[in-house]
Amino acid sequence: EDTYQFVMPPKNVIIYPVFDIEMDTTVEGEDTYLVVKSADDFLKVMKSIAYGNSDVNVKLAKDITLSDAQSSAYPVMEAPTYYMGIFDGDGHTVTAKGIMTPLFGYIGPNGIVNDLTVDGTIGTAESQYSAGIAICNLGYIVNCMNKATILGKMKAGIAAINFRMILSCVNKGTLDNNSAAIVYYNAGGAANVANENKATGGVCAQYPGGGG
Repeated sequence: EDTYQFVMPPKNVIIYPVFDIEMDTTVEGEDTYLVVKSADDFLKVMKSIAYGNSDVNVKLAKDITLSDAQSSAYPVMEAPTYYMGIFDGDGHTVTAKGIMTPLFGYIGPNGIVNDLTVDGTIGTAESQYSAGIAICNLGYIVNCMNKATILGKMKAGIAAINFRMILSCVNKGTLDNNSAAIVYYNAGGAANVANENKATGGVCAQYPGGGG
């Protein structure tokens, strides 16, 4: 039996496992997408992204509803993992039942999330930042809709913080006090966006450097 010896670096490091995902794929132009056909597929892909497989492209083939158990198992999306792939909702809806964080924690400069609707309940009353799609967007969120109830201290329908571009997005979800329909803190661009439900801060609550 082979024996392997690993020498760890002298300083503390964070190791993220990257998994090969066995799933159907489709090719569009120069991009290859994993095709998500079930809630199990979706959970597997999102865990892989959270654990460091951040540049994978994903396309939904149907609406996805996470069970209570699957929602409880949903990974906490947090830095330093930035999603750098293309996530194509293809007009479908992901419904979650009480996941702790938005579907994406951080969308990186090359990341694109488009044609996706989220529903259900996202965040808790103790969440510092909460939203339907992302905590922080440094990429592009396009043609997305929030129908979920968003819980948290500072919250928005699409992204809590935006440094790049949110385009053609709509909030239909429930947000109570200290909230914005699309983005809470906007230092980027937000164009052709709308609110069709209550949000105390309007469409974009704060504009330190970007448009609303």
